[in-house]
Amino acid sequence: MISSTACSHPLRSSLRPRRACPRPLSLQRRPSTVFAAPAAPAWADPLPGLKDHIRRESKLDHLRDVFLPLGRRHLKPVPVFRGSKLSLDERNALAAQLRQCGRRSDCVLLVSAILAQPTLDSLKKRDAVERICAALYRQLLDDPDTAPDKKMLFLAHEIRFKLEDANIPLPAGLLDMGLLCAAHCYSFASLKLFLREYRARNDAIPPELFNTVVELMARKTRSSWLKPWSGEHALAVMLGFTDTQPHAAYDLSVFVPRQRDWYCMRCWLRALADLNAHHQLRAEWAWWLQAERRQKPKGINPPMNIKHASITALNRNIEVARRLMAADKWNTAVRGDTDFIEAFSASGCIEEAWSVLAVSDVPFDLLKWDTRRALLARPEFIPPALWTDDMRAELLQKFAADLAEIEAAFQVEWVWDESAGMGYHCLAPGSWLAELEEFREDLLPALQEAQLADGLLASEEEGPS
Repeated sequence: MISSTACSHPLRSSLRPRRACPRPLSLQRRPSTVFAAPAAPAWADPLPGLKDHIRRESKLDHLRDVFLPLGRRHLKPVPVFRGSKLSLDERNALAAQLRQCGRRSDCVLLVSAILAQPTLDSLKKRDAVERICAALYRQLLDDPDTAPDKKMLFLAHEIRFKLEDANIPLPAGLLDMGLLCAAHCYSFASLKLFLREYRARNDAIPPELFNTVVELMARKTRSSWLKPWSGEHALAVMLGFTDTQPHAAYDLSVFVPRQRDWYCMRCWLRALADLNAHHQLRAEWAWWLQAERRQKPKGINPPMNIKHASITALNRNIEVARRLMAADKWNTAVRGDTDFIEAFSASGCIEEAWSVLAVSDVPFDLLKWDTRRALLARPEFIPPALWTDDMRAELLQKFAADLAEIEAAFQVEWVWDESAGMGYHCLAPGSWLAELEEFREDLLPALQEAQLADGLLASEEEGPS
């Protein structure tokens, strides 16, 4: 059983990082935490709209710190209309502040300064924090020097703590950043927390982020310092947590954009094949049989401009699509059937792969070479409808290729005897087995002489005794 340490309520103050804990206000005026140095020569300049109110303290803040416990959701957001957004001047000022944030702590201080303004309503505060989190998320995706490590995950949690204390809903950019960092840091509890937030908000995960998280779940690394996801945790994140009800599930299978983005569906099928989730693959195939894009196929373009982790795998997919387009076979139904055939063959379900090929319009000779080889390795599952002369020729060609590999490994060749009407294998000239045989023939007389000398010595030693 997989237990989770992520709870639906905010953490206690004793369990939070020091910067994320709300502190009681002193009787004197508290200096702004925004005036911290992000770099040695530069000083952060607060927003123009915040300068007038940065040092003010409201009676509500005093009452909150005196009578109410810290770290709990006890304040309700101010009711405002939905059209409340940041003005152009406020957005420009916020962008200037973000450019001055050189450290992670500067971002936390900037969020604290924004949330401390009594003149800003909850929607404006949420929009400002949303822009900060979106900038951090884009930096994680675009800047190779900024890795989604544990420190960035701590930063996401610190911002989350402050928003929960202010009773402001978590913005989408914070969820994206937290989910990406949790997947890279192998934090099972954080993954559950952010996926639950996505489900509670009924939001869709961005396609690029979904593909990245799914690929990280199925990644098999052999590095000594980078521990991969365990099969139990990866299947739980992909297919369902053991401590949730089916109607309240919030695993990755709930967020698969089956109807909108087929590239996400392809990554999903590839990850299921890598994790050997055979039952889920069969369930996805049952759904695909009834899908509208398979019942009413439409023409599509080959995948040309798609960001992929492996350029070689992308080129192989494009080559298959081009061959199918040349044969006038490329449409939504053929694309889906091809991906299911590859997923079943990669997971070892050869019988299911042959069954999919039998009910599809995908020509066998247009599949990938490794997919055809995996299918031909189990000829006993070939359906009768596919057992044709061309299939027999493919099977004989595969056996000939296997025999050639064996002959090359042992350095033997096939010799046909016309008079006897049969053939046999013999050692090829210059093979290491032939050289070993010659060495054995040269060494045999010396071994016999040595054995004879040992026998004479033994007899001489036994004679005097």
